[in-house]
Amino acid sequence: MDPEEVIAGVVHHHGVAGRDPSTADLNRHAIEVKKYARIGYHYVILELWAPIAGVNNDYTVGICINGNLEEEDITEGQYEALVLLCLWLQEEFQGMGVWYPHCELEAALCPGANFPWERFIRDLGRCPPIC
Repeated sequence: MDPEEVIAGVVHHHGVAGRDPSTADLNRHAIEVKKYARIGYHYVILELWAPIAGVNNDYTVGICINGNLEEEDITEGQYEALVLLCLWLQEEFQGMGVWYPHCELEAALCPGANFPWERFIRDLGRCPPIC
């Protein structure tokens, strides 16, 4: 990924059963359920964030928050890890202009009804309104 070409970040959520699925679980879900070629995230936030392999684009940074945020709340640990990661990424990728909820870019529920988007906007200051 070329730091000069990254233009945005995208926040997703994932409904894989269990609080801490493995990379293999996420990849299997992406292939078998979503019909993708592989995982489409750069980072997954369980209770702390972790880089993963399998990204399918070079122009946005995808971050997956584990859990079904349509039905449950993000934990404070997940939220803090997300904000710290996003602040670091904004420093690393100077061309990154904004953060988008996944639902702004395609038909999806991400990051979920229970994601605190307004708080996220305040904490990062680089986000459009939620869809």
